[in-house]
Amino acid sequence: MYRTLAGLCLVVSCVSTAIAAPTVTLYGTAQISPTADPARPFVFDVASAQNPFTAGAVGFTPSSPLTFGAITQLSADYNAQLGQFGGGSPRFSIGLDVNNNNSIDGFAFIYFGTHPNFNDAPPLNTWLNTGNLRNAVSVDTSQLPGGAFYDFNAFTNFAAANVLDIYLVVDGGWNGSDRFFFDNIRINNDLITGASLVPEPASIGVWSVLGLAGVAYRWRRKRAT
Repeated sequence: MYRTLAGLCLVVSCVSTAIAAPTVTLYGTAQISPTADPARPFVFDVASAQNPFTAGAVGFTPSSPLTFGAITQLSADYNAQLGQFGGGSPRFSIGLDVNNNNSIDGFAFIYFGTHPNFNDAPPLNTWLNTGNLRNAVSVDTSQLPGGAFYDFNAFTNFAAANVLDIYLVVDGGWNGSDRFFFDNIRINNDLITGASLVPEPASIGVWSVLGLAGVAYRWRRKRAT
């Protein structure tokens, strides 16, 4: 089901902390970093580079059942420190269970930036907001049965699918190094900030389930055709 590069299995250390809702996990390069801004004393800091390839993600696990169609708010504040949008990064990757077996059948990808290329170059060191991505022009549902790279009715087509995890991903380093700060991540009524989390040591996480490099691979193939 996942179109990942053959043999890919990235094992990364992570930290996890449980808050009221949802549970938040940091993968790869993702960390919580202090800033000099009193309004944002801590932010999510995620980077990606090419050689060696590195990437990161902030993962969210809903604390109560949530369907894809029930997502009404999905947004984040972001601050580009290095690089720009492109190659499917940054994005929200939403793991969906379409057959009610409590297993992810594929991801719906909601890319930052302007449809159809999603390669905006936001000003550096400037806080901006994605706007509500529930209203995104298109969603990439190509990993899902009957899906499409540009799915203009994704929230209707997969309304009944269960959301098992949501990831905020930065993995465009194959196309040039990137680094982004994130804050005020909104998932429906939940607002997650860097300042609200106190990380605790956690176990090693296997990253291949996120399909991270698979997105870069698909974007390379798309641009080559």
